[in-house]
Amino acid sequence: GRDRIRTMLDRLVSYAITMSAQQIEGYKPRWDKTPNFARTPGGFTADDAANLFRSMFTDS
Repeated sequence: GRDRIRTMLDRLVSYAITMSAQQIEGYKPRWDKTPNFARTPGGFTADDAANLFRSMFTDS
């Protein structure tokens, strides 16, 4: 359960994945059409996803 998920997340964050701000912005139009955001607890939006990606995958 949780231990397995934690292990997977630890493995994922060990990879040096980078994206430019422009790449991330390019995903937002797709995310606006994704019904999963409407079902996300807390009202997670495409802007929230872009902010998360920027914090995880850019140097700025």
